[in-house]
Amino acid sequence: MPELPDIELYIQALQSRIINTELVSSKINNPFLLRTVEPGIGHFTDHKVTSLRRIGKRIALGFNNHHWLVIHLMIAGRLQWIDKNKKLPARKPLLTLEFSSGHLQLTEAGSKRRASLHLFASEADMLSIDRGGVDRGGLEIFDITEAQFKERLTIRNHTLPRFIHENDGIPLDP
Repeated sequence: MPELPDIELYIQALQSRIINTELVSSKINNPFLLRTVEPGIGHFTDHKVTSLRRIGKRIALGFNNHHWLVIHLMIAGRLQWIDKNKKLPARKPLLTLEFSSGHLQLTEAGSKRRASLHLFASEADMLSIDRGGVDRGGLEIFDITEAQFKERLTIRNHTLPRFIHENDGIPLDP
């Protein structure tokens, strides 16, 4: 399951490959991947990636038109980078993002298709749960103090893994 270190490594690997590069085209090969339809995927084409960030277990790509594309890999999702001069694999990915520097493909092992793609018109929309934004899922460990962590940890009598995957008593998706 992609967790914090995996997501951070994906972001680091993408920094040098897609920051300040233009999205030339995109192809969604599985309609169940796309969880939001406004703005359409076409609104990202011909715009440059200006920002990459982690939101919980999700990877967010910010574009120079202020739109955001958010990928949640879930359990079996993987990202693969293919340089511009290399042949694309024969296997059909869930998503292909063609940048001026190469292709980013999202694949998923198995048949459950839990990975997701969310598209947002602004950072405010992306971060506003009231407007259908991304729920980061629980505590952001790097944004809390030791006292806040201790307080949250002692609210209930649970094992540490169960505590980590809860948000105010509501279990989170894996």
